[in-house]
Amino acid sequence: MSDNIPQFNPQPFTWKHGKGWFDAGIQIFLRVKKQWFVACILVGLLMVLVGGINPQLMSVAMVFVAPVLTAYMMNCCRLAGQTANPTSTGWQAVGAQLAPLLVLGVLSGLLSVLFSYVHDQILLAYGLPVVLTEELVKNMSGRESLFRALLSLLTQLPVVVALAFAPALILFHQTLPFKAMQYSAVAVLRTWKAFMALTLLFMLLFFAILMVASLLFSLMMTLAGGIHAMMINVVVLFLLVTAGGMGLGAQYQAYTEVFVTEDEPDKPNGNDDGTEVYAEI
Repeated sequence: MSDNIPQFNPQPFTWKHGKGWFDAGIQIFLRVKKQWFVACILVGLLMVLVGGINPQLMSVAMVFVAPVLTAYMMNCCRLAGQTANPTSTGWQAVGAQLAPLLVLGVLSGLLSVLFSYVHDQILLAYGLPVVLTEELVKNMSGRESLFRALLSLLTQLPVVVALAFAPALILFHQTLPFKAMQYSAVAVLRTWKAFMALTLLFMLLFFAILMVASLLFSLMMTLAGGIHAMMINVVVLFLLVTAGGMGLGAQYQAYTEVFVTEDEPDKPNGNDDGTEVYAEI
């Protein structure tokens, strides 16, 4: 496997580009929604099988599944509208790069373990318990809750930054896994304003989903007691999976703009406002 060095788009990226990526993510998701939902169902079945063997193996399995699933969806986004069967063609390309994608999963797992250790050591340095019990959660102050939330965000941020573009770089550029993580981190730092805007928009989206779930739960408990709790969980899960698919669509759109790729005919031509989107079906 050769280490192809991707070229960065020299144009500056602003907050407005993040809004453009969010809008484009919705449009791209509409084109690959079938592939996304089928892939999520297959991953869910796999996790059930693995959990039946040993629940602790589920997290290990996800380390390998996550980069492969991301790369598959990146390829489906690329092929949408270009081929009659993006599902089959998408898996073929991923299969050709399966080994480096699995290596990426191992590296991401190691990086996550490292920063989890850093997270725990910081908690211990401040005299806070690492393992939370129900009693500790009930008696936790607002200041401590905020500190824990910010610490979790900061210690997991390097993992997210390193993996943002890594699967796409491995798949489309045949970049070595470790180098792909480096280039991904550099790309996110170069476009931090756009990524900050994109992150805030998806945080608002997830907040809206939680609000809808809370309203549905209150309504169902008032009208029918707890008999429709499973239905509410299914609706919330569907909304979260849909939001995840939109996030991958936005991630692909960001990739097409941040990196210069000569072999992608559907790449935007670099509008300054970053609002070019794909046509909706």
